[in-house]
Amino acid sequence: MIAMSSRNIIKSFVAILLMSVLLMQIIPPALAQTNTTGIRVELNGPSVIGTLRGGDYTGTIIDPDNREWSYMVYVDGANISGASPLEPEAVNGTISPGNYTFSFNITGMSKAGELDIHVNCTSGTLYYEKVQPIIVVAPIHISAEIKNPSNVMVNNVTVRFLVDEVEIDHQLINSIPAMQTTTTSSEWIATDKEPGWHDSKILVDLNGDGVIDLEAGDMIVEDRFYIEGGSDWIFALTVLVGLTILIVGFGLITRRKIR
Repeated sequence: MIAMSSRNIIKSFVAILLMSVLLMQIIPPALAQTNTTGIRVELNGPSVIGTLRGGDYTGTIIDPDNREWSYMVYVDGANISGASPLEPEAVNGTISPGNYTFSFNITGMSKAGELDIHVNCTSGTLYYEKVQPIIVVAPIHISAEIKNPSNVMVNNVTVRFLVDEVEIDHQLINSIPAMQTTTTSSEWIATDKEPGWHDSKILVDLNGDGVIDLEAGDMIVEDRFYIEGGSDWIFALTVLVGLTILIVGFGLITRRKIR
């Protein structure tokens, strides 16, 4: 009888242990801790940033009772080398009713992974902590040179960057002096970089009319790059477009009346 009871106890213990493990898998850890109700913090900013690249964020405290709050912002994670601000150098401030929004900048660590943004708010004995995870990936750099070989300045040159026909950036070059070259570049920062070949494209619109007219001097520069598969498929890759974009000569520029 004693032996049978022991086995029953062991079975019950195992059942409780298995149930605890199952509950841990079903119920995610809370991302906010507080000793008051009705308080929350809303964060706005990129969900993905590049390694050793910055990201701009704003935080807004929602408080129905309109109290003054102090806040502290820092980042943490399994690998935080190169990341900032860390807890010892946290961003601190105080916000008052009517101005519950604050801004801060964070920098991703040197290797791809996950980073947690901590926002700790206090008002007297009240506290609220929000933890917002973001993804850090290695950016892919796309660059090209635009040369103006004419004897007149070119103004308001629109440049669009695309990867796999999806626009990743849109820039405006204010001016390119006569006989000068300027470098334009952007970065592809995304979590859905599938292994294999990808197509990059740079569209240069000389007068910014939104239409790429090759006969009028607009340019399209295309290239391809490869992303390796495997567990370490996110890696730093520089795509240097091997072409120099030559803006057409003086006669065509004057005919187009570029602004």
